Amino acid sequence: MSRLDAVCAKAAAPRQASAAARQGRRFMRERSAIAALDKLPILRCTLSALSNRPEPIVLPSGTRNPPREQHTMSDTAHPIRIRKIGHVGLYCRDLAKMVDFYTRLLGFKVSDVNEKGMTFLRFGGDHHSFVLAQMSAEEQKKGAGATLLQQIAMEVASLDALKRIRKYLLSQGVNVRGKIKHEGPGNDYTFDFDDPEGNRLQFFSDMDRIGWDGKSRPKAEWKRFEVDD
Repeated sequence: MSRLDAVCAKAAAPRQASAAARQGRRFMRERSAIAALDKLPILRCTLSALSNRPEPIVLPSGTRNPPREQHTMSDTAHPIRIRKIGHVGLYCRDLAKMVDFYTRLLGFKVSDVNEKGMTFLRFGGDHHSFVLAQMSAEEQKKGAGATLLQQIAMEVASLDALKRIRKYLLSQGVNVRGKIKHEGPGNDYTFDFDDPEGNRLQFFSDMDRIGWDGKSRPKAEWKRFEVDD
């Protein structure tokens, strides 16, 4: 065993012992709880079933979110129901420097880089949580007045929800940027629109997930097309 291996093993030993102790205490608490419910057979059976439930399923990469209960905006009467802020995009003067900062210093992982150099970063299961794009030469000439925000994207439940929301925004006179598209990387359905000050916003659904294998969908499987209304 090398000196480095010995140091690593020594550092890991207290954690392993501590983990074993915690596991032992947890076992004793669960055993005591089951014993206390001896006269309540229904509850005892329920507790036993819960303690033996399988671990949550971890999906492989390139899959979509399984159907699940969603926590959305509380106003159920509103036509737009947002799940979460999905990802943020920035225009960068020095794209390579920005990618290095977000990956090396902040720990983001690169999911994909498209043909324009746009870099899709993640820190969880979503295909991307951050997008870095090269700022155009024309924008860079503006100096401090250059547009830095590339997009703010918000997730909704489904393609049908996207269609309803797009129709609603058009009816309200919002500047919607084209049709719904199926985009890659990420293989999500999406459309863009502007807020009153010209900031680019986006709604999307059905984005790929990055699973236990850490692999993105191959570039050959990126599918780009427009969706009929």
